[in-house]
Amino acid sequence: MLIGQGTKFGAKCFYTTREPMQTIVFDDLTQYGFKLACRQNGLNEEHCVVILQKLAKFHAASMVLLEKDPSSKEHFQTGMLDETYIRTNERFVDFMSLQLRTLAELAATWEGYEDIAEKLHRHCDNLTENLVRTGKPKEGEITVLNHGDFWVNNFMFKYKAGDNQIPMDAIFVDFQNSFFGSPGCDINFFLNSSVQLDVLMNRRDFLIECYFHTLCDSLKGMKYSKIPSLKDIRHEITSRELYGFFSSYSFLPMVAMTKEDSADTNLETLADKEFARKKVKIMFTSNPRTANTLKFVLKRFDKLGIFD
Repeated sequence: MLIGQGTKFGAKCFYTTREPMQTIVFDDLTQYGFKLACRQNGLNEEHCVVILQKLAKFHAASMVLLEKDPSSKEHFQTGMLDETYIRTNERFVDFMSLQLRTLAELAATWEGYEDIAEKLHRHCDNLTENLVRTGKPKEGEITVLNHGDFWVNNFMFKYKAGDNQIPMDAIFVDFQNSFFGSPGCDINFFLNSSVQLDVLMNRRDFLIECYFHTLCDSLKGMKYSKIPSLKDIRHEITSRELYGFFSSYSFLPMVAMTKEDSADTNLETLADKEFARKKVKIMFTSNPRTANTLKFVLKRFDKLGIFD
C-alpha cells in the first residue's frame, strides 16, 4: 500500500507498508448532485428500479470477485443478524421483542388479524432462535456481497437536470453491515422497508425482473459462467422471506415515522426502557403508511406460512 504524507501543496513523501490501516474517508456527495429521498413516503417505482438495478450490478461484481478470490468472503462474514451478535446482545433482542410485541398487540385490534396476532406472539416467544434462523446461511444458496442495511436513507439519488422527480442514478452508503449471503436478504429487506405500498402490491414481480435482467447482463459482461435463472433468483427471495418480515417490524416503523415523532429518538433515549416502550407505540401509529403496509405484508407472510 502506498501511503502519502500530505501538505497543502500535495504529498511531500511516500512510504510503503503491508500493514492494514483503518481509514475513514469523508466526502460531500451533494456536491455531485446526489440527495436523499423522503423516507416517510417510501420510494416510487422509478426510484425502486434505479436502486434494484444498481444493487444487481453490486451483487454481480461481488460474485465475480468471490470466484476470482474466494478468500474475500472471510472479511465479510458477520451481518446485522450474525448469530454471535444475536446471542450475546441482550439489548438488541429486547428491543426487537418490544417492536414485535407491539405489532402483535396492534394487529389484534385489526379485524381479521386475530390469528396472525397470536402467531406473532408465538414467533416472539422464541425470538432469539428465530432471528438466528433469519440470518443463518443456507446450503447451496447463491452467494453475493449483501449491503446488509439496505433501506432508503442509505441511498442517495441524482436526478435529471431540471427535474427532481425522475432519478437517473443512485449511490449507496453505510456498508458496515455487509456480509456474503443470499441476494434474497438485501432484496427482501429493501422491499419491506423502503417501497411505497402501491408499488409493493402491484409491481413486486416487475421489480424482481428488473433486478434479474441487470444481474444477468452484468455477469455476462464480466464473462461469468454460472449465471442464475429467474427461477433461481425467485427461489432465493422466497427462501429469505423471514428477512423481509424482520425488516417490516423492526425497520419500517422507524423509517416511516414523521420527523416530529422521531426528533427525540436515538440510541441514548431508547436505552431508557419506559421511553422506548412509549416511543415504539408511536412508531407504529405515527405514519398511516406503516399500518397500511403491515396489514398487506402480514397477510402475505401468513399465506406463505413463515409464521408456522
